[in-house]
Amino acid sequence: PVVVEAYVNGQGQVYDYRILNGATNAQTRAAIENLLLFSVFRPATLYGQPVRGIAVISFSGVSVHG
Repeated sequence: PVVVEAYVNGQGQVYDYRILNGATNAQTRAAIENLLLFSVFRPATLYGQPVRGIAVISFSGVSVHG
């Protein structure tokens, strides 16, 4: 498994990430970036307003073909 810390903006989109654990080869990194690019999360809120936050995500079975 690959554990990623994703930084999510107030619109729920990932603007940066960091791999905490797992494979970090170029193919795996590209697959994770692609998944995060098209993922939308529910943003954290503060006093009912959306704010930036951090999501820790675990990927298992990341398969890269090519």
